[in-house]
Amino acid sequence: MRIAVDVMGGDHGPSVVIAGVTQALSSPGQERVRSLFVVGREDEIKAAMAEHRCADPRIEVVHASQALTMEDNPLTAIRKKKDASVVRAVALVSDGKADAVISLETREAWSPLRHSAWADPMASSDRRLRP
Repeated sequence: MRIAVDVMGGDHGPSVVIAGVTQALSSPGQERVRSLFVVGREDEIKAAMAEHRCADPRIEVVHASQALTMEDNPLTAIRKKKDASVVRAVALVSDGKADAVISLETREAWSPLRHSAWADPMASSDRRLRP
């Protein structure tokens, strides 16, 4: 499985998400994870990876210069913030590079993403985003 993880979506920054990634990649069943894309601000991700001694070769950092905030209107934000971490993570699935997205974004942020052009009804069923 190939997973894209939006590390900017949580309330407590990328460090908490990277701690979870580190734990998940050392847990039973982790061998099914073929690659893991961590998406967000590269400098913050690398600092969090160093903090948690996370150096798994399956991890690939995908830089995204923007993140959605609590003040953002989700629909407006995904249209204006094309380089937001959650937008980039969803694009990895849409492009066939990842099989799933994990994000701590609010439900309001996911609604427009699920119904966007990325969720192409003509795409194969395993590539469409599901609620």
